[in-house]
Formats: sequence, C-alpha cells, structure tokens
Amino acid sequence: TARRQPRARRGAARRSGQDATGSPWIGFVDADIVVPANWLRRCLEELSNADGVSGIAQPDGDCAVICRICQPTLRNRRGSVEITGNNVLFSREVLTRFPFSPDATLGEDFRLAKMMTQSGARLRTVEDLKVVHRESKTYWEAISWMWQTGVDAASLLFEFHVVRLPDLAWLTWTAGFLAVVAAARLGVVGFWMSIMTVVVLTLVVDVLFVSSRFTPRPLPIRFLGAIALSPPMMLAYLAGRSAGLLRVPHLLRHSTRTSGL
Repeated sequence: TARRQPRARRGAARRSGQDATGSPWIGFVDADIVVPANWLRRCLEELSNADGVSGIAQPDGDCAVICRICQPTLRNRRGSVEITGNNVLFSREVLTRFPFSPDATLGEDFRLAKMMTQSGARLRTVEDLKVVHRESKTYWEAISWMWQTGVDAASLLFEFHVVRLPDLAWLTWTAGFLAVVAAARLGVVGFWMSIMTVVVLTLVVDVLFVSSRFTPRPLPIRFLGAIALSPPMMLAYLAGRSAGLLRVPHLLRHSTRTSGL
C-alpha cells in the first residue's frame, strides 16, 4: 500500500500509488466514487483496444453539490475530456511514458489526458459504464472549489491550445464584463445598470451550464432550484479564471522546465 506525506499534492498522491505497484494495469478511483461490480472487468475488456479507459461519473464534479441539494434529473452525458481521473484504468506502459506530475494540484487528470492523446495514446470513455459520484463538500466549500478550479483552468487554454465550451463561456462573459466596465467609465451606463448587466451575463452562463447537466423533466421545481443555487458557484469559477490569468506566465515557465519529468 502506498503512503504519502500529509499535505502532499494530488499529483504526488497519484504518482505515489503509480510507483508503488508492479501491476500491468494501474487504476485510480476517487474516495467519493462508487463503481459498479463489473467496473474492473469492463475496463480490462476495453483496454484490449486502448491505453486508458474510464466510466462516466454521475453527476460530474462541477455540479455534484447542486445535484445533492436539489436532486434534479441528470442528463446522460459524458465529460469534455477523453477520460476522467475520478475512475480510470491505464496500462502500465502508457503511465510509464506519461507519469502523473508530483507538482500537480488541480487538473492533473486533464493535463495527463491531453499529453497522452497529443502523443498518440488511445484513451476512451466507456459510454455504458456509469459510476456514482457521492460528493461530500458543503455548498460554501463547493464555491471555494469552483474558484480554485477556475484559477487552474485559466492556464489550460495556453498550455494545450484546445478551446472547450468552458473556455467559450468564460471568453464571452469576460468580453461582456469588459464592455460594461468600459461603458461605465465613459458614462454610457450607470453603476447599478453595470451591476445588473454583469448579473444577467452570469445568469445566462449559469442557465446554460445547469441545462447541460440536468433536464427540467419530470421535476421542473428541482431544476429551477438548481438554477437558483448555482450562480454563486458559476461566478466564482468565471472570476477565478480571470484571476488565474495572472498566474499563466509563471505556470507556463514552470511547465516548460518540468516537462518530461
């Protein structure tokens, strides 16, 4: 059994487990993930034609707390990455070539997946393999986590030159926010109108986000509850991404120095 030092980073924890086993297959399942009885068998079957496979977590991490509180109807959807790190099985050979970085704090699974696919590795999400995500964060902890996720995600666009839906949502929100600030500075709109415009922009992004994760039928009240609770989390994410731009130059220099380690 691998042990890690207290306060070790997420990447260090994964790397510790990876280095501690001699198995030809290496799997990772988060503590708040419940896999079905056939998870290992299904993943091993898929590994005959892939280097890494994972199931679909329901709900995914971004909306898990809202789902627990409001219990709306989940949409059957996969994530935006080739695999998810919360339940994944790799061949040892591909992890030997692309090990987890011990310095990673957030987004270590996204970064690893992109490095693997850009180098020709075959990754696959098993569409009919569902796992249950039992999130334990409080609502306020989820808001803080969304801020941290946003800060970390700010560098992904520059690291991998891949534009995802979250990037488009943030770019649109940022463009609107900057336009409102400019209009306010020029005296075109007043203070309260500026605030209301930013609120409306955030609500639009929020409704699109919630609608992509949940469906209003057959429980529209719960769906509306999810929309009502989600805006502070969405604002934390969007603001975190903007704040994270300040860290991009440092992160990119650090990534360049440590690439290949």
